Amino acid sequence: MEAVQSASEVFDQVYLDMRAGLLVLAASLDRIDRCEGSERIGEDLRRERIEQCLEILATPGRNRAEQIQVLFSDPYTPGWNLTDPTDPTDTSAVPGDDS
Repeated sequence: MEAVQSASEVFDQVYLDMRAGLLVLAASLDRIDRCEGSERIGEDLRRERIEQCLEILATPGRNRAEQIQVLFSDPYTPGWNLTDPTDPTDTSAVPGDDS
């Protein structure tokens, strides 16, 4: 049975990957901001979501990944997998229904 790692051990293992990810994000935002028309990107929903993610990351907690995943996810739509979502009798795309 493996021993549970300490927070310090985990941090030592993931620090460089975390730092690299933050540098990629910062460089990408810098590149966008240097481009012509960058002021319009500030109104883009995707940019707003990235800013919301940064706010989530800046707060303490244990479910930041879940919060960010939900932020970027589409809301659930019943019948999304039906061939004709307006026809409740159309079950042709329902998994496990081989009838």
